[in-house]
Amino acid sequence: MVTDPRTGKRRPHPMSLAIDEIVPVSQGGSPFEFANTRPTHWICNARRGDGTRKSAPTSLPLPQPWEL
Repeated sequence: MVTDPRTGKRRPHPMSLAIDEIVPVSQGGSPFEFANTRPTHWICNARRGDGTRKSAPTSLPLPQPWEL
């Protein structure tokens, strides 16, 4: 937790982990459906608000042999 110098209120560190709903709860999405969630930074999630996001990739690309 950090203290906001402008307001004096405590809030999470801007780069701390938050869970983002791809379809926000306010628009009918479920925070309990794994396919509707992805990790994000607290500040990135706060800036996005409740707009619909593009779906997160279901798998990460494998590293190429020359990258190992």
